[in-house]
Amino acid sequence: MTIFLSEGILVGQLIEVIQIRTDLNEVIDCIPNLLISIIVGIEFIGLLFNSEKICDSHKSFQ
Repeated sequence: MTIFLSEGILVGQLIEVIQIRTDLNEVIDCIPNLLISIIVGIEFIGLLFNSEKICDSHKSFQ
């Protein structure tokens, strides 16, 4: 669910960049938000792939 919310925000930001592509200052203002959304998406996907390892690691600490 979180990945869909994060990527849904990313899609909205990309649409905004396309709409304001003629104003360079506005495009530059959107870049940090786009990067944050992409990084959060990548980290969430990494968490999904490593969730079993995280559970095993947590069990070994108990």
